[in-house]
Amino acid sequence: METLDNIAGQSAQDNLDHLFRGDYRVTPFAYASQAWQLFRQEPGKYIGFSLILVLIYIIFNLVNNLAVTPIESDPASLEALGTGLVVILFSMVFSILLLPLYAGYVIAGLKQLSGKQLEFRDFFAGYRQAGPIILNAFGVGGILLASILIVGLVLGIPALIYFVASAHVTPRWYSELYLLAFIVLQWGVMAYVSVLCTFSQPLVIDRRMRVWQAIKTSGKVVSRHWFSVFGLLIVISVISMLGVLALVVGILVSSPVAGLMYAVAYKDIFGISRDDW
Repeated sequence: METLDNIAGQSAQDNLDHLFRGDYRVTPFAYASQAWQLFRQEPGKYIGFSLILVLIYIIFNLVNNLAVTPIESDPASLEALGTGLVVILFSMVFSILLLPLYAGYVIAGLKQLSGKQLEFRDFFAGYRQAGPIILNAFGVGGILLASILIVGLVLGIPALIYFVASAHVTPRWYSELYLLAFIVLQWGVMAYVSVLCTFSQPLVIDRRMRVWQAIKTSGKVVSRHWFSVFGLLIVISVISMLGVLALVVGILVSSPVAGLMYAVAYKDIFGISRDDW
């Protein structure tokens, strides 16, 4: 006789098998409409959290600028070198510690979509899963770096050998054309891999998947409708840019709506597994 855990696990796997076959649709504008409705339910909380993110960004840049001032005055000194290393280390650590905070919009959206009341502290709930969220970011970054290196090794080394060996007979325009094609291919690979990893973070948060499992699951599902998911990310980016053009007021609205679109898309495709938000 099957246990309840086995039945639940089989049901979850069936749901993923359904997605692996590509039986889903991506509707960016419908997601934008639903995200806007979620924002309108709790505008004060979303704007308040956005203000916190803006203030953190301002403080971070002020600290960096103050630290960089002595470096600019005497960049060749040992003191400037030490300060530069401290600034780099501070920036890296600070950025890593903020990763769970940036998941706040998604967590808040998933809780609302679960039919539960949003509380302001929910925006900081990412720190309860800080380890998996940070590891996911490193995992995705590592895959991107590896893909870039592979393309560089496969195409770059043979090309370098060829151009060095035939430098006196290879037209300059041919070299420039090859370089342009190489750069376009690198960016294309980065875009392709980035889109494949789109839903790895919410899979880690919602289904509590291990990082590698979340990345593989996101990739297998997204690969069925890669261009549709790419279009979704384009729409999210456009909304974010419109907010930047409208300065602070626009960012306070566009940032949460963009983050909520991400949550709505995840819920529409994968559903929501957790009930302990």
